[in-house]
Amino acid sequence: MYAAQQAVRAPNLVVFVCPNGLQVARLGVSVSVKHGNAVRRNRIKRVLRAAFRQCRHLLPAGRDYVLIPRQGVENYTTAAVRATLVAMAPRIATRK
Repeated sequence: MYAAQQAVRAPNLVVFVCPNGLQVARLGVSVSVKHGNAVRRNRIKRVLRAAFRQCRHLLPAGRDYVLIPRQGVENYTTAAVRATLVAMAPRIATRK
């Protein structure tokens, strides 16, 4: 997945994209220990999954998406991540 180098970057989020050969979009979330303890990491994962569900219709189906939050962003809210994904959607759609 990471070897494909199909990444779209934003100030608070990195999205890796890879075709999966299916008719559905799948999501993976990777939150590093650098983001804090387990409670904080799990909250970030929940926020990323919720934002992805709200923006799924904007993203092409048939691809795997791995969302990786960037370090240094203090408040990951669903609205902020959703706005980032909406802004990134045209760039994500152009990836192979």
